[in-house]
Amino acid sequence: MLLRWLNLSLLGAAVVAAAPPEVAFAQVVVAFPRVTGPKPAGRGPTAQGVIAAFEDARLEVLRGPPLRAAAEELGSSVYSIEVAQVADCDYLAVVRISGRTGAFTAKGQVFRVSDGRSVLILEQAYRRRAGAPAAGRSIGTQMAEAILRDSQVVQSDSGEPLGEALELDEDEFEPEDSFEDESAFDSSSDRRVDDEPVDPPDRSEELQSDFAGRSMNKASAEQRLLQFAISSGSRLSSAYNLSAGGAESALSYQLDPLLSVNASAGLYMPIGLIADVDFGFAPATFNITSNLVDNNAPSAQLIDLSGNAGWRFNVLDVGKGGQLGVQPLVSVDYGSTIVEEQGDVSAVNSYSTLAIGGGVRLLLDLPPRWGVDLEGKGGAIVAVEEAPLATGANGSGFRIAGRLRTRFWVFDQLGAQLAVRYELRSISFEGPADPARQAFDQQVTLLDSTIDADALDVVFGVVLAL
Repeated sequence: MLLRWLNLSLLGAAVVAAAPPEVAFAQVVVAFPRVTGPKPAGRGPTAQGVIAAFEDARLEVLRGPPLRAAAEELGSSVYSIEVAQVADCDYLAVVRISGRTGAFTAKGQVFRVSDGRSVLILEQAYRRRAGAPAAGRSIGTQMAEAILRDSQVVQSDSGEPLGEALELDEDEFEPEDSFEDESAFDSSSDRRVDDEPVDPPDRSEELQSDFAGRSMNKASAEQRLLQFAISSGSRLSSAYNLSAGGAESALSYQLDPLLSVNASAGLYMPIGLIADVDFGFAPATFNITSNLVDNNAPSAQLIDLSGNAGWRFNVLDVGKGGQLGVQPLVSVDYGSTIVEEQGDVSAVNSYSTLAIGGGVRLLLDLPPRWGVDLEGKGGAIVAVEEAPLATGANGSGFRIAGRLRTRFWVFDQLGAQLAVRYELRSISFEGPADPARQAFDQQVTLLDSTIDADALDVVFGVVLAL
């Protein structure tokens, strides 16, 4: 914001310095239609943000009584290019606010009054009324920059004027006097912006801009700084495969589908930094047929804890205001299966692993409602613990995981999410297993054994944004 303000100020100063004796003051008509939702918010904070940006650029803003006087002179209540001409303005800036409670879209367009040509079209979405001033200032800054640049362009006579007026309610114009700050503009420069004629401004669905993606991403990040989610569903698959010498041990097991609970918290900073923590829990009960144990139905808790951090890079604009981003990740992942003791010896071990690695996350934002991310990670298992019996020594290996998650924002701060997650941990040991553990398998010699443990979860829940 600071760099944009400095750029705009320097541009305005350069224009003033280069002005010839004959100068023309840039005057702007600003129209704010009503929000098409249950809580109209178009004439308040968004409007003030746009006007503030124009004032920073030293543009004279004409609205309220002068516009009504021009409309009366035409015998019409329509605010249009014609009204702006009668009011002796150079540009017409129109901002339309639409949406429903908690999700708004501001669509802006700037027209050159002399010939009706479009100077700039843009669109920006924002959530919550608290984001309206920032959204208005962002739109106003981009409009002001376009007006300052276009004011240096020699007016073209080849454009077709707009023949259709904007039907706006007079009551939407706030009866405030125009700003007194003025700035002179040089019309001798050959610097140009996109000067292609466009259809009348009521074609708001087609408004697009190079600024739209960046503005959308910024607004989303600022107003979803913190996210908390809780979900529940099913661990569809949970397997523990112990093998040695290519043969599977009798100590391997496959659990029936389990209840799965997941909780997460994420920090989404406007500068692109994203950090999140994810916690998963699934309770289980084993059914052991061996007569070597005293407890044949031990309970267990399957726990996963993951921390991720990375920097988001936006690589592609998608649709109107959407963006596709890539986030390289650094991750630390902890997994643990805690099993109740089964007597002096245990057929089912408790074990835990710690993995350090990284990955990549693709993030697709489709404001104001949808968000999708696809994540893939891999890492080295740097620590392994088993209890009460050892499968071998010097356990190490690797971990891979993937997740697909989609979110739908129902209200401003409340959404729903669906996530599918898969994880595989592969652990290799050196040497023989503890003799008491070997006693449970008379067919396979547990020497230089390998454990492959995987899990597949599908969960659905709610997400809260602050």
